[in-house]
Amino acid sequence: MARQPRLCLPHRLHLLLLCGHDGQAIARDDQDRQACIRTLQTVATEQGVRLHAYGLSHQRLALLATPVDSTGLSRWVQGIGRRYVRDFNARHGRRGTLWDGRFRTGVLQTERHGLDGMLYCDWLAVADGDASHPSQWPWSSHGHYAGHTAQRGLVALAPYWGLGNTPFAREEAYQKCALAFKKTKENQWIEDTARRGLAHGDAAFVRAMEALSGRRLRPGQPGRPAKHKPVPN
Repeated sequence: MARQPRLCLPHRLHLLLLCGHDGQAIARDDQDRQACIRTLQTVATEQGVRLHAYGLSHQRLALLATPVDSTGLSRWVQGIGRRYVRDFNARHGRRGTLWDGRFRTGVLQTERHGLDGMLYCDWLAVADGDASHPSQWPWSSHGHYAGHTAQRGLVALAPYWGLGNTPFAREEAYQKCALAFKKTKENQWIEDTARRGLAHGDAAFVRAMEALSGRRLRPGQPGRPAKHKPVPN
């Protein structure tokens, strides 16, 4: 049976996850990290993908983005692979894929969960043991939105603009959001949404995304379907 194409709905917010093959590092040092981020930003612009946030740990890459068409995310990830993975392999004397299978993606309702997606990217390296707080790890979009560094190629979401009327107010409010956000079981739904190809938002949003995609985008009931016993005559 043919595999379903990756979930990609135009003009909708997606969280993407890419993992290193067999748990291996996808960036071994700062030179790799700089090259990876530069590549994903450049290819996003080329493929018409609006990049909102990202997080890069030693073995995972999380991306929050909005494509303009139904194949934009696939083209984006393929472009990253052709450039970054090729150069990574050449630099480290290796061959073959860097990723553990296909990328995973889910859809988030921007108004309700856009900030959650941004903060998930911020905390990815903390969850993977690379830092104790997002402010200590420069390889994410956290510094840009918290006012520590200015990064090119990032498109702020409406919920971020709603944090304050001035840049300082927004940055201060975002820092407070980051402090309140922890990568705990309460936030596991964000990762599950991407890993399982789901949509997360209110009921009307999920129904609308299912109608657009033509597939089920909500979790199924655990366990096997109940067997129906024959009705005796």
